[in-house]
Amino acid sequence: MFKVFLPIFALFFLAIGCSHVPDKGINNTWFAPELTQSEFGDDESHNAGKNCMTCHVKGGDREAAKEGVWSIGGTVYQTGTTKVLPGSTLELFTGPNGTGNKVISLPVDDKGNVYTNKNISFGTGLFPVVTGPTGKKAAMMTSIGNGACNSCHNNGTPKITVEK
Repeated sequence: MFKVFLPIFALFFLAIGCSHVPDKGINNTWFAPELTQSEFGDDESHNAGKNCMTCHVKGGDREAAKEGVWSIGGTVYQTGTTKVLPGSTLELFTGPNGTGNKVISLPVDDKGNVYTNKNISFGTGLFPVVTGPTGKKAAMMTSIGNGACNSCHNNGTPKITVEK
C-alpha cells in the first residue's frame, strides 16, 4: 500500500512546488481575485480620463492587473467643466434611458473614476445612465458592448458628464 501512495504524494509535492509554473498573478484562471470596485469616498484610483482597459485587462500591465482586471472602467466629469464629479453613480440597463432591467450600479470614487472586476454580460448591448450627486441624470441613448468607457470618451467622443 505504501508503494501506491508514495508516487501519488511525490507527484502532489512536485506539482505544488514546481518552479516552472508561470507567475501571472490574477491573469491565471486559478487565481480568483475578490470583487473589486470603485466606492464612494475612495481615492486610490488613478489616471482619470485614460482608457482603464489599456492596463487593467488580462495580459495588460502586470502591476495594474494585480489591482484588478476591469470589466467596466471610466471617468465621470461635471458638465461644462474639466472637473471630475465624485459621488455620482453609473448604472447599466438592458433598455435605453434607464428602462429594462438594471444590470449593475456602481459608485464613482473621489477621483471621478468608476470601475469593477465583476463579470458583466453585455449581451447585445447595455445602456449607461449616470446620476450626479444631486440626482441629475445623463443617459447614453446608444448601447455599449463593453465597459471600456474612456476608450471612446476623451478619445474623439465627448467626456462622460452629468450636471452637479
